[in-house]
Amino acid sequence: MEHVLPPVWVDTSEEVEEILVTVSRELTELQSAKNKRFKPKFDTREDDELDVLIVSLRSRIYSNLKSCEQKLRQARSQMEQENCSQSDESIIQNV
Repeated sequence: MEHVLPPVWVDTSEEVEEILVTVSRELTELQSAKNKRFKPKFDTREDDELDVLIVSLRSRIYSNLKSCEQKLRQARSQMEQENCSQSDESIIQNV
């Protein structure tokens, strides 16, 4: 039985999946922070802290999505450089 390593782009694809899990978690955290921010309260320090958190989360989400986009392009490039079977070709079209 011949042992064949998976194509290089599989690792990149897994990295993309990890990033998307992180983004999903950050989006949930962002929604929660926004909900807390817009509830009436008397302590403006808490609002300031929430504002900082919201800006930070938005920045991280944007950065992660840009990283994801770059990795998807990298995976597509890796796939195109390899000799692909018919099923691999359909995967390339979906990525």
